[in-house]
Amino acid sequence: MKKLDQRRMEAILFLFCFLAFFGVLGHFMGVQNMISTMMKTAYTLLIDTVLYIMAVSVLAGALGRLLIEFGVVRLLEGVLAPFMKPIFNLPGVASLGG
Repeated sequence: MKKLDQRRMEAILFLFCFLAFFGVLGHFMGVQNMISTMMKTAYTLLIDTVLYIMAVSVLAGALGRLLIEFGVVRLLEGVLAPFMKPIFNLPGVASLGG
């Protein structure tokens, strides 16, 4: 029961701090300006960062799958095996993360 009371107090304290922070910020900036700034920042972050990273990840995954499908990874394994085995005692494909 004591642990439950502690969690409730943590939740109440967090909620108080959260509302106080945004209340003070909204008081000085104005609520409309604060929400507008937050939305513009979220939009810019989403469009300029997250979607760009997602596009790069999709293209890298597609390229990696093509390289595996057409045997380029096996070719690189054969080329890198002589270097990887004596240095790290690993097969050649380990240098590619596969």
